[in-house]
Amino acid sequence: MCKIDRMDIELSDPRGWEGLRRAHTLKLEDLAALLANRTDPLGRARYVEVLAASDEMEDVLRANELLAETDERLRPALTVMVLARLAAWHEAQRVARAYVPPAGSKDDLALEGSCLLGLFGAMAERQLGSHRMAERLLGMALLAGQILGLRARGIAIRGEALRGATLAGEGNPEALRMLLAEPDLNQWQREANTYSLAESLGARGQYREALEVVAHLEDSRALGMAAFYRALLGLPFEDLGGSDDWLRLARAVRQYGREDLSPLDLSGITYEPQATYARLLTAAAVLRGPQPGRAGVTAGPTPPEPHDQRAMWVMLRLGVLAKGYETEGAARLLEVWRSAVEGLYDLAPLIAFLSARASERLWLLAHLQDAPDELVRWRERAVVLRGITVTDGPVEHRAAGRAGAVLIAEAAGALVNELTNGEERRLQIRLKKLKLRPPYVNVGYALRAALGIRDAARRIGADLPEAEELPRVLMAGMANDAQELVYPVVEEVNHVQAQERTAGGLSAAAAALDVRAR
Repeated sequence: MCKIDRMDIELSDPRGWEGLRRAHTLKLEDLAALLANRTDPLGRARYVEVLAASDEMEDVLRANELLAETDERLRPALTVMVLARLAAWHEAQRVARAYVPPAGSKDDLALEGSCLLGLFGAMAERQLGSHRMAERLLGMALLAGQILGLRARGIAIRGEALRGATLAGEGNPEALRMLLAEPDLNQWQREANTYSLAESLGARGQYREALEVVAHLEDSRALGMAAFYRALLGLPFEDLGGSDDWLRLARAVRQYGREDLSPLDLSGITYEPQATYARLLTAAAVLRGPQPGRAGVTAGPTPPEPHDQRAMWVMLRLGVLAKGYETEGAARLLEVWRSAVEGLYDLAPLIAFLSARASERLWLLAHLQDAPDELVRWRERAVVLRGITVTDGPVEHRAAGRAGAVLIAEAAGALVNELTNGEERRLQIRLKKLKLRPPYVNVGYALRAALGIRDAARRIGADLPEAEELPRVLMAGMANDAQELVYPVVEEVNHVQAQERTAGGLSAAAAALDVRAR
């Protein structure tokens, strides 16, 4: 039988087509060359699928041009595939949801279309956060693939299901390791699932393990992912140039660690989980800019599902509160933080990352009654400006005059007489002389964020004893001079202290709080 006749059979048979695509002796570009001159609808459909799978955007755009010429049984699926490759997620979702599976059809090509559409339709739903619909589409794809006996499609569907689980906050690194142990994975599937494994580990806070997974790969995506996880771990990375999404994120993390933060340009990143990391990093830049109150809007109204991103989202919202602005959902922030921590297999790398950039907000979370051990250990080692004193772990030092208390009160939103340049300079000289390592925790910012949570809970009538108690706990950790200055913004924290204040016993009340802290 001649090659063309044999190919005709393979093109019309889903199992034969799968075998042809997976042939070790046939590269993707070779297959495209064999199909380029086919003008029949089925030949066009197979050509479009090969073009859409290409890494070259020019090929994907050509596939888009040829969709109208493809076999109508495969056209909806190929349309969703092409739209997904173009990151046109809403359009892909619209086509996928309008598709009606061929009920009871004995046409193998129609069933193959259901399999392919379910796979790429689920990708679009995941990108848009519709995880339940994604599961339904994957179920349709899996059933069609099983009926046809398409093993390679089945592996792809399992891989997409596991990738989707990571985006839904239910990532399973071990299941991905098991999938990677399958003997029949082709090179593309092996690479794709390796990336998914790294993403799943990263979402669980296991940045070092994620780095190890991609360290042996040398394609641009793996190099970008390696750079990103190295940046999160505070390690240097080599920037070989290019526009890979992960590499752009790595550059942003490195830039975010600098004192002078110029505007970040992370536009055009549309694939998840990269897109959410980009949104969070952009929000962090906004928080340090002239309109910090906009950071919450930039971060998005709902917490992400992946656990490390969820924790970062909470920190951004706390940052908005610490700047004195209201933010949507403030009363739930502690609950969302706990849900993030529960899913982190390794909290230490994230604590190290956040402590270098948001130590005051971390200080607040470290005072929750159920704070994880890693966070408590960080709190016990931190350098903390408390007012007239500064502590380096368990060691207490005298600071310099009223400067510490004023800086804390200003951060907490209290009205105080501003420092002179000389007072602030003396404090800096003192800290430098003590050889204390930055960053220093200014507990005033933590207090202001805690007050924001408390006031938000009061506004909606929520019964949150923890939100009422947290400002008192943070205030108790301040030196007496700082307590006196911030007391007005905390209000009368209980009946006894209210009486003491009325009697002119403000210093006595602050001292009582200080005893509680010790």
